Amino acid sequence: MVVDKNKLLKESKTFCMFPWMHIYSNPDGTTWPCCNTEPEVINESLENKTLEEIFVSEKWNQLRLDMLEGKENPACRKCYAVEKAGGASYRSYANKDFGNNIDLVDNTLQDGSLESVQFKYIDIRFSNQCNQACATCGPEFSTYWQKLLIDNDRFFDKFKKFYRLSNHSKENIFEQLKPHFPTAQEIYFAGGEPLIMDEHYQILNHLIDIKANDTVKLRYNSNCSNFYYKKSSVINLWNKFKYVKLGASVDAVEDVAELIRFGTNFKTLSSNLKEALTCENLILQYDTVVSVLNIDHLPYMYDYLLENDLVNKQTWFTLNLAFTPLPFSLTSLIPKYKEKYSKKILDYADSLENRKVKNIGTSAKEFLINQLRAIPNFMYGSDTWEKDEKWYGLHALVGWTIRDHQAFENLIPDVYDMAFNIANRYDRNGNRIS
Repeated sequence: MVVDKNKLLKESKTFCMFPWMHIYSNPDGTTWPCCNTEPEVINESLENKTLEEIFVSEKWNQLRLDMLEGKENPACRKCYAVEKAGGASYRSYANKDFGNNIDLVDNTLQDGSLESVQFKYIDIRFSNQCNQACATCGPEFSTYWQKLLIDNDRFFDKFKKFYRLSNHSKENIFEQLKPHFPTAQEIYFAGGEPLIMDEHYQILNHLIDIKANDTVKLRYNSNCSNFYYKKSSVINLWNKFKYVKLGASVDAVEDVAELIRFGTNFKTLSSNLKEALTCENLILQYDTVVSVLNIDHLPYMYDYLLENDLVNKQTWFTLNLAFTPLPFSLTSLIPKYKEKYSKKILDYADSLENRKVKNIGTSAKEFLINQLRAIPNFMYGSDTWEKDEKWYGLHALVGWTIRDHQAFENLIPDVYDMAFNIANRYDRNGNRIS
């Protein structure tokens, strides 16, 4: 198929590199073009197909054709929404960081399938094993979440309390991936918590054995709570690789971090982050989920990181806007809080722009400021506050993870007010319900 590849990368509003070179699988075997895919649109399973068979399945083929023709495919709704708000989407990241693979588009056949399958960017979630229960996460990606559900006598299928991908795939995943490791550009590890998974270390040791440790990039999303695996330091293993980007899941600092990411020991987290900064081949990136739980806390958090030796000139920052659970999305804030936080975030972005910050790079600072300024656009882009079971459900969502309701009220008072006061007694404009 003949296309203008330069135009695709630089001008197209729909084209994304991922469907040509990326594979993503959940611990339950469901497999998507990327982690941002709308699962009701594209949702194949490794229980009945291999990775390569899924890659050229009917809906994936149609996705590629839509992208080449400039059509918005509903599977990519999240990226379109972020871009319309002025933010940096996963699609833009894909084209920027993996645009060097644009020639793979030449492999596209008339039906959208490919002459050959190449996994240049691999993101396989091997299990949902995790030692934390973050409020914006859930049992699908955390065994600790599942434990809290069971302990609270909530309905839960105890026979599926631990998802391991090897139990949901018709063929061995590691063996399916082995042919792609020598030519892989990047491997992304997430979970669950990847640093406590056996499969993570199996892959790293295999990459070293085949001498791919100097060519493949390692990227992570980790809660950074444990840098030791069976008494061995993962830092020592990372030192054998040429490039490691550690995405630290940090949504808050100090007491707020321990409140909304249940299981966090912030003293240990800080110590581990400082140790990571000593690795010359490692870039530390703060991956922050922005939700109603931490929007008020963001300025304090970034100042804390900047002022407490938790960044360096290579450190990067990404803000991931929460879409679900819906009560946690910024679009679900009532008007008075949207106004309050919009002003606070924009004022902080302005102050950060005018400050001399010596310990982070200029590009990282500019990128952070641009992401902060896009938050109000997203916040006002839709209105999803509803006085129904969604907000009553917030009681349960916070109840299982945020056990200390007094601390919740003290540290995140506005959200506490919405969850336990406004949702019960007032409409979205603050008028009392008779």
